[in-house]
Amino acid sequence: MVDEPEKIALALKWTKTWEERENDFVARSPVYEDSVGRIYLHEHGAQQGEWSWSFTAHGEGIARPKIHNGMAPSPREAAKAVENAWFEAIKGSPLDVADPQKPSKNSYAAAKGGE
Repeated sequence: MVDEPEKIALALKWTKTWEERENDFVARSPVYEDSVGRIYLHEHGAQQGEWSWSFTAHGEGIARPKIHNGMAPSPREAAKAVENAWFEAIKGSPLDVADPQKPSKNSYAAAKGGE
């Protein structure tokens, strides 16, 4: 667990998966057409309060990382895990752009009171 997860910098554009769900987000990259991954809050059960993350991107130029899903104690830590998996998966491929277009303000940050 990170001492100050709200300070974790994110590079991808995060948007709500569904408008009516407050704690469910997908990541998008300017160099990939579909979503890269997803995070969501477990609201019930043994994992209540934990954030699930999964790397979902696939296709040409995208390697499958060894670890492609897991749990995290905060939304930013879960989002960072997705981003780490994405950047590991595209390293050295045509999708590995040194300076991708900076995403616009993202819904995740807005929903959590940041950026």
